[in-house]
Amino acid sequence: MLSGRFTAMRKVSLLLLMFLSAGSAAQNVGTVDTEGLRALLGNRSDTVCVVNFWATWCSPCVKEIGYFEELHRLDDPLLKVVLVNLDFPDQVEQRVQPFIRAHDLTAPVVNMTEMDYNKWIPLVHEDWSGAIPATLIFNAKESEFIGTEIAREELFEMIHTFNSK
Repeated sequence: MLSGRFTAMRKVSLLLLMFLSAGSAAQNVGTVDTEGLRALLGNRSDTVCVVNFWATWCSPCVKEIGYFEELHRLDDPLLKVVLVNLDFPDQVEQRVQPFIRAHDLTAPVVNMTEMDYNKWIPLVHEDWSGAIPATLIFNAKESEFIGTEIAREELFEMIHTFNSK
């Protein structure tokens, strides 16, 4: 039991390190599995956390990815952005890394390694079909799930609303 707790704490620590290190365009893509995602989503605090699920082959995802990068670049200590990439893990070097460089992404990017989507999709939101793009915004008090593409103005208004409560 203790080793399970240690592993979960280590995963949370690794995710927090990713949050704190606002990588460069040449950043390494981290990985996350079901337990790591559970730790990320369970880490509720006053910080507004924006978790976007996307893939390089998803045109609506590509269209909105800049909005999340823009949020990340606000460099607000009470706002964290994590981009959870859903490309196959063996495509990270060939597709995801070049995408990150081409779009000058500095927000933390993690690749989901758990291919049994039914194990982790309900952790994000019980009504999520698994379609992307999808975004979860949460803090200690509330959460909001968006299961479709989001407009920049809507995203920024939601963040403003979370920050004003």
